[in-house]
Amino acid sequence: MFLGIEIGSTKLQLACGDGLGSTANITRIALDPYDEFDKTRHQVETAIREWLNSPNINRAELRGAGIGFEGPVDALQQTPATSYEEDWDRFPLRNWISDLVELPAVLHKSADLAGLAESLYGAGVGMSPLFFIGLGPSLAGSLIVNEQIYPGAGRGAAEIGQIRIRHPVDTDNEHMFILDTFGSEDAIAAQAAFGERIGGNLDGVLNFCDDDGTFTAAAVASAARVGDRVALNILNESLQALAEGISQIIALLCPGRIVIAATESLLSEEIFFQPLRQLVDERIFEPFKGLTDIVPATLGDKAVLYGAMTMARRSITHIY
Repeated sequence: MFLGIEIGSTKLQLACGDGLGSTANITRIALDPYDEFDKTRHQVETAIREWLNSPNINRAELRGAGIGFEGPVDALQQTPATSYEEDWDRFPLRNWISDLVELPAVLHKSADLAGLAESLYGAGVGMSPLFFIGLGPSLAGSLIVNEQIYPGAGRGAAEIGQIRIRHPVDTDNEHMFILDTFGSEDAIAAQAAFGERIGGNLDGVLNFCDDDGTFTAAAVASAARVGDRVALNILNESLQALAEGISQIIALLCPGRIVIAATESLLSEEIFFQPLRQLVDERIFEPFKGLTDIVPATLGDKAVLYGAMTMARRSITHIY
């Protein structure tokens, strides 16, 4: 059995499994991205110790640990290269976790692990090359070739959120923006908040917000699904940006499939995938038309855990 760990800006997830697509004893704990580093690290350490000491876990069966971290990872140093919390940068995360769980461990970018899992057990089975996109708080990507993570030169690759584009709707704006500015779930939520600040009618979106009135991508998507015009306009801006980024990915890599993960309410054929495919088709390099399909991810929140346990197994058995 192998231990899978996902450390994100807003959550910690733990699970164990055989590294071949099974999972058990999943635990999820909320993290506050605004907490100080020492507090977050203490919370992670406490949660892992409690999980390992729970009656459902047989520590003697655990052979290794795989860790997914939200952000680029230095593969050689096994440390985060950069992150949502700068104190994680260059922190010896793999060694810290390995000492904590008393197991050999391996560290990868969460998006790499999610993409690997989708290629092995989810929406990308049998497809190579496969490009994975996670909308999340920021845009994350991974390239999977023949069921292997493409590592770049050692500090990660496939950072689709860093592709530079022009404003997707305001054609008079000559500035260049990174794709993350418009394509991520946080960007969709921010656009809704901006609309409210400038006097837009966000009542349709607010109907789907939590009681505190916080705008989220899920609320925008839910409003769009019932035909709210403002919500549809917000999503259109994001889709235009994503289509531009994806068309560049196809021109460079021409993957057989692009798998997109997002909050469940966004994974809709009608409001998301159908218009996105059409927008990509309008931009795509002509000789590559029809070679890449765009589909929703199927593994949900478990994807990083599946990938982490798979890489733990591979690192122990040396079978790739």
